[in-house]
Amino acid sequence: MKRIYIKRFLSAVVLLCMIWQLYTLVNMTLVMKRTDGITTMQDYYVQPKGTIDVLVLGSSHAGMNIDQEVFWTNYGMSGYSLWGSIQPFWNTYYFLKEALKSQRPKVIILDMYAATRDFEYSDDARQVTNILGMKPSLNKLEAVMATAPRARWKDLWMGMPIYHSRYSELTKDDFMHYPWTKHLDSNKGSGYRYGTTADMPMTVEKTDERQPMTAKEEKYFRKIVETCKTEKIPLLLVTTPTAVRNDSQPYYNYVDDLAKELGLTFFNFNLMDEVIDFKKEDFYSDNLHVNTNGGRKVSKYIADYLKKNYDLPDHRGDARYNSWGEYAVAAQNGYFSQITGTDDYFKEFERNHRGIYVVRRGNLHKSSSYDHFAQLLSSIGIDPTILDRSNEGQWYMPETGVNKIRAVEEKELEREVPNYTSPNEEGVEIIVYDKNTGSYIDRVFFSVQSDFSLKRLS
Repeated sequence: MKRIYIKRFLSAVVLLCMIWQLYTLVNMTLVMKRTDGITTMQDYYVQPKGTIDVLVLGSSHAGMNIDQEVFWTNYGMSGYSLWGSIQPFWNTYYFLKEALKSQRPKVIILDMYAATRDFEYSDDARQVTNILGMKPSLNKLEAVMATAPRARWKDLWMGMPIYHSRYSELTKDDFMHYPWTKHLDSNKGSGYRYGTTADMPMTVEKTDERQPMTAKEEKYFRKIVETCKTEKIPLLLVTTPTAVRNDSQPYYNYVDDLAKELGLTFFNFNLMDEVIDFKKEDFYSDNLHVNTNGGRKVSKYIADYLKKNYDLPDHRGDARYNSWGEYAVAAQNGYFSQITGTDDYFKEFERNHRGIYVVRRGNLHKSSSYDHFAQLLSSIGIDPTILDRSNEGQWYMPETGVNKIRAVEEKELEREVPNYTSPNEEGVEIIVYDKNTGSYIDRVFFSVQSDFSLKRLS
């Protein structure tokens, strides 16, 4: 009789485990794949254990204004940006506790934008982005209780009541964020953006005014500081450039006071335009964030400081850190394929060496616009006179490291470029590929009719 009860008990346990696994799978599929908090946490879970040396925490300024590609490309630093949209310090605190379950960073960078926010709870959408990426645990439960009023606790904890009706909205991306998804570990929490704003960055008026952060924000900020101290992890405070600055400066004056009180370094990049050569063109079009060019300036300064002040090994060449190299290449190529300005396009060539195919289509009609375009070709090692002596449709590819050319049959491009068709305009076509993998990256056309301005081809 006892054996029967044990057998029934074990069967019930197995059944409950199967139900839980099925629920978990459905939950992972239905949850919104928002990149401003949910997927940053999901992708963090699949990072190789004990590999993250530089952990960046905070709001979207942490993920969009600090570029992990720069950390890796310049110094081989293995970093990750774990952030959420308009993230208050209470969510950052619980993100930190979650992060330390699987990683032991050598330094933590904390974005201080939350110090300027004045609310008891975030809006419903931000509660979602800052909670639903977390796995079930006591830490998540405590995060839920700090994030929202009691009436929202059940929905945020379970998640399913919020997104149970998404079946008709599911896309391919909803099936690409399981722990076993290939190359998910190549996501490092930061992204890339091309574009700018017409607004000038505001010079911060000199003020001695101090505006304390809210009691709740300061409570959790101090919890973050105490946790880093207990775990013996150095903490660096930063605020990245913003276009509208005067209203926030009293808050950052207060942060500066706190930093001195707590023995922490604080970089207020709103006061450092000249130091990092930050210009109006470095802001993104939303006026709230910087574009990739601006992010590189901020990130280079931080990376240089980290390299000088902390023992951060260069992991380039270490197979365990290959996902950072994959991320860097993907970020470089993704940004490259967003560029719409002709001069910016060739400038990016100078930064990252890629292979290209070049072809003349029709008569180039020499003009001042063509002369400028020829100079741009020269800047990336292409002798523009090849366009004078080539026949229409004759392809050329610069060899690696030397300024030589070889003929390429058009059918070779048809094999390499998805759905390739020749443009029916006069001008110069350029196809870009990755020298290491040989894979296609981008295809653009510089039309005579539009004075050799860039046009992206599908």
